Amino acid sequence: SDRGLVTNNMIFDNGVVPRLDRPEAEVQDWHSGCSGKSRQHYSGLVLNNAEGVKLWSNNVAARYDDDYAYKQEVDGSGSPAPVEAGGNNKACKGLVEMNPATVITTVTDLSICGPSKYAEVFCGEKCHLIQWPYTMGNTFVSDEAYTSCELDCETAVLGTNGCRAFSLQDDYRPGNEGKRWCFLYKASMEPNPADCASDPFNDPNGVPCSYHTSNGQFFITPEIKATYNVLDFSD
Repeated sequence: SDRGLVTNNMIFDNGVVPRLDRPEAEVQDWHSGCSGKSRQHYSGLVLNNAEGVKLWSNNVAARYDDDYAYKQEVDGSGSPAPVEAGGNNKACKGLVEMNPATVITTVTDLSICGPSKYAEVFCGEKCHLIQWPYTMGNTFVSDEAYTSCELDCETAVLGTNGCRAFSLQDDYRPGNEGKRWCFLYKASMEPNPADCASDPFNDPNGVPCSYHTSNGQFFITPEIKATYNVLDFSD
């Protein structure tokens, strides 16, 4: 609304309504009501047709890197009204479109905006980093796959090889139809060749680093994501 004060909000785990271009790690019964439909690329804080707004001390993590964490919307072709005053707003994940942009600070520590430890990286149809040392892990029923694979990675962190990331894909092995296969990426060994240690989903220097998957997903801590420059796949 106009002349509103938006302050001290922490937003995370929003955007649970599916996007058609993003397969869900855990399919819920209610998703059937959304079949064939897709939400907008917003899963954070949106100022809709609002003027005279003050924006202070909000922490927002969008669900996906290409979702908006902060966005201004206006009906018609006009430009959104500038935020009247604001500051100390943080975007831990996602895009930012706010006028003026200086009222938002982008940070990489997801813990500032909520409890999520792993960030999802969009990996297209090639979500297995074949050149990152890995362990082919367990297979799980679909609605338990993310939680179980995350737990396996957390358990592996305490072991000899560690775990810097994990991925899920449809299990193509006979007898495992409808299940999801968990892959754990070892922290004890570096990617080989070294070209795959930076931006691996986009075949750096023409070196193929990722392998085809069916309904693949890739999850990594923000710290490791930054260290290895793990960017979303781009066509």
